[in-house]
Amino acid sequence: MASTAIVGNTLSGHARQYAGEVYEENHNTIYTLSTRDILSGKRSQSSKERCRHELVLTNPSEDRGRIITAKGTPAKGTCKWIEEVQQFKDWLKGEIQFLWIFGGPGKGKTFLSIHIVKHLVLMKRRLNLNTKAEPLVLEYYCDNSDSQRNTALCVLRGLLYQLLDADDNLYDLILPDFDALDQGRQGLFSEIHIEKLWRIFLTMLKRVERQAYLVLDGLDECDDKSIRFIRTKLQELHEVSETEAGNISTILISRRTLDEDIRVAGQIDLDKACIEEREDDIKLFISDSIEQLHLDPEHQLRLEDIFQARAEGTYLWVALALSVLKTRDNLQRILESDYVIDELLPTGLDKIYSRILLAIPEGERELSAKIIKCLSVAYRSLSEVEITAMTGADHFQVQMQIKDRTNLLTHPTNGRIQLIHLSLKEYLQQAPSIWTLVFTPRMKGSLLQLISFVLDKRLLCGLLDFFLLSVSLIFSIVLLRRSPVSYMPSLFFTGVAMTLLSIGKSSIAFNVLLGYRRRLIISCFTFRKQEEHQKLLATSLGLMKAHFHDENRHIPKPGTLAAEIKDADLNKYIPTAVQYGCQFWTRHFLDSSSELLHHGVIHSFLKDEFLCWLEAMGLMKLVGEAIKSISSLASYTFVSSVGPFDGDV
Repeated sequence: MASTAIVGNTLSGHARQYAGEVYEENHNTIYTLSTRDILSGKRSQSSKERCRHELVLTNPSEDRGRIITAKGTPAKGTCKWIEEVQQFKDWLKGEIQFLWIFGGPGKGKTFLSIHIVKHLVLMKRRLNLNTKAEPLVLEYYCDNSDSQRNTALCVLRGLLYQLLDADDNLYDLILPDFDALDQGRQGLFSEIHIEKLWRIFLTMLKRVERQAYLVLDGLDECDDKSIRFIRTKLQELHEVSETEAGNISTILISRRTLDEDIRVAGQIDLDKACIEEREDDIKLFISDSIEQLHLDPEHQLRLEDIFQARAEGTYLWVALALSVLKTRDNLQRILESDYVIDELLPTGLDKIYSRILLAIPEGERELSAKIIKCLSVAYRSLSEVEITAMTGADHFQVQMQIKDRTNLLTHPTNGRIQLIHLSLKEYLQQAPSIWTLVFTPRMKGSLLQLISFVLDKRLLCGLLDFFLLSVSLIFSIVLLRRSPVSYMPSLFFTGVAMTLLSIGKSSIAFNVLLGYRRRLIISCFTFRKQEEHQKLLATSLGLMKAHFHDENRHIPKPGTLAAEIKDADLNKYIPTAVQYGCQFWTRHFLDSSSELLHHGVIHSFLKDEFLCWLEAMGLMKLVGEAIKSISSLASYTFVSSVGPFDGDV
């Protein structure tokens, strides 16, 4: 029968207490469990099982399936053109080992990555060789909105997982380091050991006695530090001799913003190369998409021509334009008016984003803006419950907004919500106009109401035209140093004539006010990253503090390990919004302004809630991340107050 002895220091405070070391004997094998192990729920498992369990974040092949589920299956026949591109052929032959394919946002790069992976898998099957000789296909899909897929560490862990999954014998290359670091404060699969993980990855590649293909999609969606790490390592890998590099060929697919001077053997610019082939792809996609509207042949052809002319080769524009049209009745009448088409379907991603935001009803604008800003700076996609807590809004209203904003928000298979595309976040981060920056949200609302009132009264616009024209003419006369009195009669009748003309056709004041109104509305959605991070930080701290001091909160029985708590039951002990705050509050702090630091909010939280937070991280099996979080704050003086606790973890 297993016996347990407890020795060492204990954490004290009003949080749950955990022993410093536990020695567990089971089946004649003794395992040493540290406090970190207890908090993370570690049991007696083989090193291989524990290594695999701690390594995996997501399965890239399953990520590929989720992408297809969320975005839809590509039109049949699309992306096949890549198979005829000479640089790609050379890459397949091994004449080029490092190929970079890049293009603008919404150009279908992820679907191209998926097509290449499928092509490699089919090619592997056609070879009909024995298991050891057939090529090894490694794939990875970065996602800016998923904290488990947007860092260099995540990428490296995903690649190692695939190598170990393909060849069980490779475990002997990683287990010595895994076991050596297993009892430490930070295990092997933490940021501090990323260089060691890269060396292990290279060693595994050399051990694999077959050709390996790596397809890495969307590296530009990672943070800057991760981009530099992966880019540098891949360049170094393919600049050394073939013997040192191993039999690996890499395709990197991203936006051009990744880096202008990345050193690769071959490049394919999706914005310039293969234009005709890509136009054929977009035509297939447009035709396949418009069929969903069930138009008669004549109007379908007209709409296809409109989409083709305005999409600029961007699949995302087509999807957004389709979402706009799906909300409209009488599509055939709309297609007969060039003016309406220009208003509904402007050319370019930024303009159609603007069009969609402008269409949000005034009464829903404030909450929609809160949700979009929240999702823009969150480190992962969020559930409806989490969005409700972080925006402080009514749950039903949040549900309705999410339902109505399907052209801006997407619902992955995990039930969480995220922005439809990284380009939307970047569009909203653009610097707002100086003419909108000076107004508070409440002032913007009042000004918008006033402008809307004036726009509804064409006579008022006409009077404004008269005033503007009169002032401009008087000013011109004064500048010319002439007597304004002699020009007053002609000035008056000219103003009257221009006013009547503007009422009948086009008003200068109307167009000016309309343009300014649009800029004001868009400015309701634009944001500054630091300010939004600070808002989420303050909200997260408030939610955690309220939960920790809730006398009615559920607490696990003494001695319960995190491993014994099912994922479905975790929410009973820690609400999902509090879980998010526990995991990411330090990152929001580091990315925000220092206002909360100056007010002592962070110091107060760590002083009063540190042990409760640590307990929550233990139940979430994130003690390693807790240690990393405290380490990331080491340069701030308030961390000295939690030094003793940090040393016990």
